[in-house]
Amino acid sequence: DKLQIKTNLVGAYNIQNIAAAVGTCRRLRIEDEKICLAIKNLKEIAGRFNVIKYGQNRIVIDYAHTPDGLEKVLKTVRELSDKTLVVVFGCGGDRDKKKRPIMGEIAARLSDEVILTSDNPRSENPEKIIDEIAHEERLNVTKIVNRKEAIEYALTNFNEDEIIIIAGKGAENYQEIAGIKYPFSDYEIVYNFIKNNKK
Repeated sequence: DKLQIKTNLVGAYNIQNIAAAVGTCRRLRIEDEKICLAIKNLKEIAGRFNVIKYGQNRIVIDYAHTPDGLEKVLKTVRELSDKTLVVVFGCGGDRDKKKRPIMGEIAARLSDEVILTSDNPRSENPEKIIDEIAHEERLNVTKIVNRKEAIEYALTNFNEDEIIIIAGKGAENYQEIAGIKYPFSDYEIVYNFIKNNKK
């Protein structure tokens, strides 16, 4: 039997997750009405495709920090809108270095403007991480090491026909630099900017 389901979650990957959950619930013989109600009442998950309104513009904050995650988020926005897509992201230090140029290629292919910045550089030089993401000269990017400044740069230059995606940290409330975890929140940066620059 088919179910007509309503959800607040966005993106093909969420539809796939919901389909798997429905299948599991039905195997457990949970009533369809309860399944539909539960899915309808699902709240967005902190750090996962969270949409913030800024006038007529939209900002998406997502935890995407792998090639697959970044690609899915960018493709989802492409499917939902034909607006210019700006992505702000970096890669973590002391982690898989091979993914850096791959993520750079994905960002260049699926977005219109790329702003590279720090994620959690940990013990690595953040400038070197950024250079490894933008390994190819054809990758036209803006490089701003300071993540707060990178986000504010994107927001300051926000046009009405744009969508900004801030990827990599999601709901994390710190940034790890040289062994120290400093308080940091992408949400806080965005909300403070909006508060001080109302459209």
